[in-house]
Amino acid sequence: MIKRVVKALIVGVFVMALNTVCFASALTDFQAAQAQVANLTAQAQQAAVLAQTDPAQAQNYQVLQTQLAQAQQRMQALQAAAAQELQQQQAVAAAQQQQSQQAALQAQQAAAVKTQVSQQTVIQAQKPQSSSDPIVYIAATGDGDCYHHSGCRTIKHGEIGIPLSQAQAMGRRPCGICY
Repeated sequence: MIKRVVKALIVGVFVMALNTVCFASALTDFQAAQAQVANLTAQAQQAAVLAQTDPAQAQNYQVLQTQLAQAQQRMQALQAAAAQELQQQQAVAAAQQQQSQQAALQAQQAAAVKTQVSQQTVIQAQKPQSSSDPIVYIAATGDGDCYHHSGCRTIKHGEIGIPLSQAQAMGRRPCGICY
């Protein structure tokens, strides 16, 4: 269970780093386009002044106005892309945080069940065993709702032996595979 939590955290960090790189790239492109718009705006203003005094500069002014309009459109598109990247990054971060919290909660629940089973096993070990109360096995993680024979193929991550009466008191039923 802990390995699963660690694996989820590692994958989450990798995805966040990748999203951060994408967002940084989109932001850098937007900033470059913004600088280009500022530069073209200054050039267009100078060309407008020159066009008033020299009609031959009017064509240069028109070219700069066209370039400025194209640069502004590109800047708006990049701004939208950067905003979308940021939203995606935030959504992924929220999903990863939720996944990590769920994995941690599952690990806590498994640890609590294991502790409960261990405590009950100690209590049962202190009681004199009757021959009519055989030992059955449950998953060490506490998962499942069945009790098993030792070595049952359905128990994946270790087993804990407990008296049959205790397993029944926990609401467990016999495994359909090994019983």
